[in-house]
Amino acid sequence: MKPDRRALLIAVPLALLATMSAPRAASSSWDGVWSGLWGGADETSIAIVDGKVASYSFKGATQPVDTLSVADDKLSFGTEVFTITLTRVGETKAKAAFRSNTMGVTKADLTRK
Repeated sequence: MKPDRRALLIAVPLALLATMSAPRAASSSWDGVWSGLWGGADETSIAIVDGKVASYSFKGATQPVDTLSVADDKLSFGTEVFTITLTRVGETKAKAAFRSNTMGVTKADLTRK
């Protein structure tokens, strides 16, 4: 039995189209490395990949991260000890707030690299 050429001419492009529209890893408008200074003095950076915090660094040392909440203009993460909330103020700019019961509140202006 020979395959129908017309059926193949239709099936092959449809198969290609289906694979091109297959789901990929979810990227996020937050993706990138955001960096700045807490209180204008202490270096910090936050790497975000596929909408998730890949790493958080304070004074050059990587810090643990447990929780995450993402929205279009806000991203929050932290642990039982602290919470950091980023609020986007531009395509590559965000305001950040660090909150801790033991250390209080500190703010930073972040820039995405």
